[in-house]
Amino acid sequence: MYGRGKTPDSNGYSLEFYINFWEDIRKSLCGAFKDFHQQMHLPNTWGQTNLVFIPKKEQPKEIKDFRPIDLCNVAYKILSKVLVNRLKPYIKEIISWE
Repeated sequence: MYGRGKTPDSNGYSLEFYINFWEDIRKSLCGAFKDFHQQMHLPNTWGQTNLVFIPKKEQPKEIKDFRPIDLCNVAYKILSKVLVNRLKPYIKEIISWE
């Protein structure tokens, strides 16, 4: 999901882009995270996902001959991962299994 060398996101940016240009984009990205935290608002493009069908064989003829790949925004994935990691210690208190 977050591995290096994976397909770029819906905006055309890969995880490598964020890693390689972190010093240039960190203030902007952290500002967007802060806006989300304070106003519960994400940039519109973060919620967009492109669905791409990759052929499994040379001459696909049926839908089963394709593998669907969803291209989600990497910044959205990063924010999701941060939230999941921060909630992990409290998940048993938040969610009841009964």
